[in-house]
Amino acid sequence: MDEHRAWAPPAPLIGICWALAATAVGWTIISDDPAGRVLTAIAALALAGYGAFGTFARPRLSADRHGIRVRGLAGSTDWTWEQLKVELVITRRLGRNVAMLELEERPELVGHDQPRMLVLGWLDLGTDPRDVAEALDELRADAA
Repeated sequence: MDEHRAWAPPAPLIGICWALAATAVGWTIISDDPAGRVLTAIAALALAGYGAFGTFARPRLSADRHGIRVRGLAGSTDWTWEQLKVELVITRRLGRNVAMLELEERPELVGHDQPRMLVLGWLDLGTDPRDVAEALDELRADAA
């Protein structure tokens, strides 16, 4: 059985980004304050950028027994399990523990001089990175 798993930013959060971006654009149009217009325009661009990323780069991470695929705005990148080191990293931020999923290429297996590293958090995955790391470990074990 070929199990396929995928993770993406939460759809309600992406919808909220688009709604706030539209609101910021509206506020920019009707505002009489030049400085306020600049700030709301910047906010609209940032919110629309995150909304576009969350909309078009779905799913952000997917995996099966063959390997991992990470999707971005410019396309996707595929790795086999052997080409990638997957690690759960827990750091302390603002008085609480924050989990992040680290994906690091093994340069000798992918043909690059410098390894690429990608760090994914809750916003990228839509769930706790601990759960994703556990699922990835299970998929890797099934592939072996």
